[in-house]
Amino acid sequence: IMNCISNAVQKVGEPFINGATDKQKVELQKLLKVEFQQSLNPDVSEIEYRLNTNVNGNRDRCDVYAETSEYQMLVEIDATRADQLAKKMLSRYYYAHTTSQNKPTIYICLLYPGTDSMNPNECIKYMEMGKEVLLAMNSKNRFIGGFIKDNVVEWKNIG
Repeated sequence: IMNCISNAVQKVGEPFINGATDKQKVELQKLLKVEFQQSLNPDVSEIEYRLNTNVNGNRDRCDVYAETSEYQMLVEIDATRADQLAKKMLSRYYYAHTTSQNKPTIYICLLYPGTDSMNPNECIKYMEMGKEVLLAMNSKNRFIGGFIKDNVVEWKNIG
């Protein structure tokens, strides 16, 4: 999975330097989907996947979703904003808990550069907390967190 992610990030035409454009994000989503399809042979692989939960008015979408017979995978691609990271984790973990059908969930948090006021260390703190919560939900779940810089992923939290 990490090789798929690294390969996709390397193939993005414009490196992630000062934030990300919508074009870059969509390109990365498409590249991730292709990498997952070629390497993981998922039953389902979609971008902007609607997370169907029983919450009224839910409009949550996962940037990239893949599901095999063994696990489901949720990928979020966001700016280095701790508040956004934590909010999405809660939402996605709720989805994973209510829909997993006892399949492990692999949650992937990919962060691209934001403004100078955005604190990567605070994001790492929430990644660590998120990993612990995800594993407490199901010891077979996995968390993968990294920062995209230029066309490379710096892995920060794996578990």
